[in-house]
Amino acid sequence: LRGSYGVLGNQEINNYLYQPYVNRNVPYHFGNNDVVIGGIQTAVVDQDIKWEETTQLNIGLDATLLEGKFTLSAEYYNRITNDILVGVPVPASTGSINTNIVTNAGSLKNEGMEFEIGYHKYDGEFKFDIAANVSTLSNEVLALGGNNEPIYGVGTRTAVGGEVGQHFGWIYDGLFQSQEEIQDHAFQNPATSPGDVRFVDVNDDGVINDADRVDLASAIPSLTYGLNITAYYKNFDFTTFVSGASGYQIHSRLYRTLMHTTDYINWHEDILDRWTPENTNTDIPRVVADDPNNNGRNSDRPGWLQDGKHLRINTVSLGYTLPEALIRGIQSARVYVTLQNLYTFQAYKGYNPDFTSGVFEPGFDNGSYPLPRTYMMGVQFSF
Repeated sequence: LRGSYGVLGNQEINNYLYQPYVNRNVPYHFGNNDVVIGGIQTAVVDQDIKWEETTQLNIGLDATLLEGKFTLSAEYYNRITNDILVGVPVPASTGSINTNIVTNAGSLKNEGMEFEIGYHKYDGEFKFDIAANVSTLSNEVLALGGNNEPIYGVGTRTAVGGEVGQHFGWIYDGLFQSQEEIQDHAFQNPATSPGDVRFVDVNDDGVINDADRVDLASAIPSLTYGLNITAYYKNFDFTTFVSGASGYQIHSRLYRTLMHTTDYINWHEDILDRWTPENTNTDIPRVVADDPNNNGRNSDRPGWLQDGKHLRINTVSLGYTLPEALIRGIQSARVYVTLQNLYTFQAYKGYNPDFTSGVFEPGFDNGSYPLPRTYMMGVQFSF
């Protein structure tokens, strides 16, 4: 049984971000059309930034059973970070060329459990190691500094009491099939027609507007898992590593760009199933110039938010060690074949469901590259 508690400082930022500077080469036009070169501060900075402070509690249990064949590790963690250093977006109307000001933006809590189970067999001709791990994560924003006003990202909202970068927008409620349905529903747009998306009137005021936006889904995986297997049989060795995550949704810019409702650029093949008077059994709205109903707005309509759960076969390797002294002057030789990023089981229609993104848009895929599948063959010698 073990436990730990500690406080750690952190400064994951560039140097001198606290220091304002003056641009001495700014032209200004007076009323008589004279141009004067002067100086002004063009980038706003926070002069009071300081280190983050993370307080973490860990309580764990490690066990070895059955003469070392079975191992178990379980741990609870609670990590609270105060004075988080992040780039908080500000409107361009402030006049600052720096629209993401690094500041101590608030407090955040990450809490969860981590488990690892292993089984080991070291006797006999067939030996193997199997280790599986599972981690849970609960994320909560405790404070955002200032007046605790929410921070908005690309289709996201970070607010006190919620998670960082939760998907934010309107709730999808199917497609309008007739003019009567439109008349019986809350007002959306004068040009709303059959085939357009029907959004939920959350506040029941008879109008679909910004006040009807809500937190739609988590953008942070709540569950991550992995499996590692190593096996030996006589001179053969085998290794595989599998990992995955679930419990989050992805906002894919690539998919949404290819599912536009107007224009003449490339389309995603899903647009072939769009709504038409002859094809009404679909969840893809009609294609119409200028999209008057704003069907493309942030919402949880199918495809706009996609399930990020996945399981990736990261590595598969098979090797054979030649008998000792088979080759004069060589102590041992091993030939092997390794495959990396062999396959990913995923529902996501993009390339890579475990991409990296901005702090306040963790679930926004701005167009990540696919991971290459790699085939390797090699020989290892010991002289």
